[in-house]
Parts: sequence; structure tokens; C-alpha cells
Amino acid sequence: MTGDSAKLRDAALQHYKAGRFAEAVKLQVQAVNAIGGLKPEGLDDQKRLAAYLFAAGDHRSTAAVMGQVVKLQPDDAESLTNYGVALSRTGQFAEAAKALERAVELEPEALNTRDALAAACYRLKRFGEA
Repeated sequence: MTGDSAKLRDAALQHYKAGRFAEAVKLQVQAVNAIGGLKPEGLDDQKRLAAYLFAAGDHRSTAAVMGQVVKLQPDDAESLTNYGVALSRTGQFAEAAKALERAVELEPEALNTRDALAAACYRLKRFGEA
């Protein structure tokens, strides 16, 4: 990671901690761009960007970023859970359930994932699975 991207990432984190989510998103986007966008070595920065977008209430963009992350890390239960939650927040319950089902397969003891899956199944009227 370049020095510029590290400085941008640190500044973004400070804005995030202070509740200034729009500023955090702006700086984190710059950090991601400084390392060349979506690359395997930049996944942590992508995940941070998704967290900041989620905190800012931009669930559609969160889902888009996390969708790219899970393409590169299809067996990362935490990423799949975050992707599924973001999809649920945008009303894409069927896609959310798929991501969350996979996350449960990978980490069956993750209660937050099971809870999110139950909520998505309920919205899909799959009451036996909720």
C-alpha cells in the first residue's frame, strides 16, 4: 500500500469514528483508487468502504461493493453475511437468502447470519425457514 493510500485510509477511519460517514466514504474511495481499485490485495480497503457506505445508509452501493468482494472471496462467511444484509436492505431478498445460506454453510454457529437469513426468508414468505 502506498503512503498516500494509508494516509487516506487513516483519515477516513477518523471521520468514520466521528460519525462523519460521507467524508469517510469520500476518503476511502480515494484510498481504494490509490491502490488501483478492486484487486485481491485491496480487499480490506473494499470491505472498509462497504462498512462506511452502510453506515452512511447507502445500502445499494454497499451491496455493489460487497458483491465484488465475494466474487474474489466466495468462501468468506463474513463477507457473504455483509453482502446478504446489504441486499436485504435493498429489498433483494432472494439474492440475500442465497448469500446468507452460503454463509451459514461456512459458519453454522454465526447467529447474526442465521438471524439475517431468517429475516430474508420471512420476507420471501418462506416461513418454515424463518
